[in-house]
Amino acid sequence: MLEAMKMNTPINALKSGTVSKVYVSAGQSVQEGTPLISLS
Repeated sequence: MLEAMKMNTPINALKSGTVSKVYVSAGQSVQEGTPLISLS
């Protein structure tokens, strides 16, 4: 779930998998295109 401007937006993966790494923390601001997670 992505929160932007007080609105929550679900983010769907293009493939199935298990989250293997998280690159950002809750509440952290990121720029467009920044990787959030890796799937394995």
